[in-house]
Amino acid sequence: MRLQLAGCACLASLSRSALAFYPFVPGSDPSDPDVSRSVRRLADAESRHGNKNVLHLPIERVRRAAAAAVGKRDNEFPIVESDPPSFDDSVAIHQDSTDFSYFTRARFGTSDEDFLLLLDTGASNTWVMGGGCDDAACGLHNTLGRDESSSLELDSTPFNITYGTGKVSGANLGTDTLHLGPFDIPLTFGLADSASSEFAYYPMDGIMGFGRGDTTDPSIAGPTMMDALVSAGLIDDAILGVHLSRFADGAADGELSLGAANPARFAGALNWLPAKDNPEGFWEVDVDGLRVGGDAVELEGLAPRSAIVDTGTSFVLMPPADARALHARIPGAARLDGGEAFVVPCGADARVAIAFGGRAYGLRAEDYVGAAADEDAGEGMCRSNIIGRQTFGDDQWLVGDVFLKNVYAVFDFEERRVGFGVPSGGEEEEDEEGDGSTSGEHAEQGGADSGSDDDDDDEDEDEDEDDADADGDEDGEDSSASSNSMNASEDHSSSATSDAATASATGNAAPSRALFADGLPLGIVGALAPLVAVL
Repeated sequence: MRLQLAGCACLASLSRSALAFYPFVPGSDPSDPDVSRSVRRLADAESRHGNKNVLHLPIERVRRAAAAAVGKRDNEFPIVESDPPSFDDSVAIHQDSTDFSYFTRARFGTSDEDFLLLLDTGASNTWVMGGGCDDAACGLHNTLGRDESSSLELDSTPFNITYGTGKVSGANLGTDTLHLGPFDIPLTFGLADSASSEFAYYPMDGIMGFGRGDTTDPSIAGPTMMDALVSAGLIDDAILGVHLSRFADGAADGELSLGAANPARFAGALNWLPAKDNPEGFWEVDVDGLRVGGDAVELEGLAPRSAIVDTGTSFVLMPPADARALHARIPGAARLDGGEAFVVPCGADARVAIAFGGRAYGLRAEDYVGAAADEDAGEGMCRSNIIGRQTFGDDQWLVGDVFLKNVYAVFDFEERRVGFGVPSGGEEEEDEEGDGSTSGEHAEQGGADSGSDDDDDDEDEDEDEDDADADGDEDGEDSSASSNSMNASEDHSSSATSDAATASATGNAAPSRALFADGLPLGIVGALAPLVAVL
């Protein structure tokens, strides 16, 4: 991996395809005062589990003029504070009490303000809202300028980052010391003078990118966050370990380790997966298979699937045909209005598992079963957190926090690989169906017999599929008519090519349609198609 000097005055994060923030908020204008006020409802979500770490964090605005214009100085976001980690060179990862966004606390230069930075492995960019931003979204967040940090140095390099449904821009890059846990990191980052209204929905004041570095435009290549850590001699190995907390568990133990994985966070050995080469610097790995209820889900087409592993994405997104095939195996699931959204029974307990590197990793039902759906979807129905949206190629998935809460994830920049570990602290669940998947606690070894030892359950699964014909079939596509059975035992490691570059070159951005509830966004989607321009 190319490790560049932290003193470079350019910024890899502002390259053409390092995208990270895409909230689901269709059919409403967050700048509307009525909708803007609805953000306050998020702050009223008290802990249903008595989590002592939930607090309502006041977001104070330093710039008086902007605060007066916005009139939101007393706005609050629900923050679930994780306990300080005991592992060396680690930082607590906090969340928003919905499992939708995960962030760390950091300070810049001489500022005494804490900034909440979204942890994003789907992008290489780091930026923060700047002191010159008078937009309504900035009025809800802490901002950084020379008034806040006397050590901040400005470089008059303008930038403009456009996301699927939002954008930030600024007239300057900033260089300052980022104080992150035990680290004091010299870093160049973006200072946003403008932030669209989508950013009003989430607690973070900026984004901290841990992508591998974008190479689509060498003229603006520069140090990533990991480059800065290594070149400053702060860590020996370019390794990132991520443990995401689950709000329902009440553990408040989110942890980001830098320089080494925390062996106490996983049992046994890590399952290492080679990261595919792509110019965007995504952490993209091959998918071995998809399972529901212990049986392999047959997917259309011959192409093997790959997954972009992204902490900056709330959900699991896959092309519509794949999502239809998956939901067709969940009893009672249905497709909403022929679109990308699905609903499942709120009491669904079908085991969904994704296989990587010969091992199947289960998603706990509470992770893929989302909030209650509208009455039109039927009584007792909830939204599925697995979305039928094609973000890049028709063989690429975007795997976010819905999955990552079920594993300990390690990102090795030098060896260009991703490691998944079984989280420690849980008891191994007996695998009654012998399929090698579990319910989010432990993953079992898959193999040649992984897809063949469930024959006794085929009849029951066929009945489930009939009951859960979730594809709507408006497009005339039959999700069961597949020539590609994605078994956990299949080996796709020889498929080193990816359509990500093609999608990037052609600008195949995902549509702006999205899920929403009562005008509020349901989560964040990262690593979408390139719409970034450096001016």
